[in-house]
Amino acid sequence: MKKIKNITRIEYNGPHGWWVRIMYDKKKYSKFFNDKKHGGKQSALLSAYAWMKNVKEKANIPDTQLFVGGGARSNTGVRGVSFCKNSNYYFASWNDANGKPAGTSFSVRKHGKEKAFKLACEKREKMEKWRLAGNVYPKDEFKKKQKKDLRQYTKDELIHIMRLKKLELGRVPTSRDFKGTRPSYHKFCKAFGGWNKAVAAAGLRKP
Repeated sequence: MKKIKNITRIEYNGPHGWWVRIMYDKKKYSKFFNDKKHGGKQSALLSAYAWMKNVKEKANIPDTQLFVGGGARSNTGVRGVSFCKNSNYYFASWNDANGKPAGTSFSVRKHGKEKAFKLACEKREKMEKWRLAGNVYPKDEFKKKQKKDLRQYTKDELIHIMRLKKLELGRVPTSRDFKGTRPSYHKFCKAFGGWNKAVAAAGLRKP
């Protein structure tokens, strides 16, 4: 049977059945569907699936097999949008349907703080819809995106960006989290002499 997102089969330590768990926007939705109470394994699964669809519809949760984030951990309150005080830029980041990361930035000096934030939010929202539609980057196009970032970052800017990434992810970022982003992990390695040294410089790991 193909795995259904948010539905887990329980067959140990108690009654058998299906457990529906949904986390979205810092809210938890959970319910257990017992095989015996719902007329068997298959009927219980159908009941669990119907309940899950109903919850998602009422809570306005996107119904997709892809990852869907709720509340934000960024310093702007908007998931995927962060502000770097040192560089005076708003950064918008996203992934494609295969998890390939990308991003862009908007200058406060050029657009003004309010407009730069609005542009970053609009870009993030647009690319999130694009991702949920199942779209992925063509290989050639993705390589072009990687080569376009000619900007020079200071060490302080890179440290600040890495710390923001940690807040967004809830863990110490790896080089893969900055693959294809702006700045890319190459910028960190060049500035600090290696990825691990960059992480240590940001105070996220002992050197």
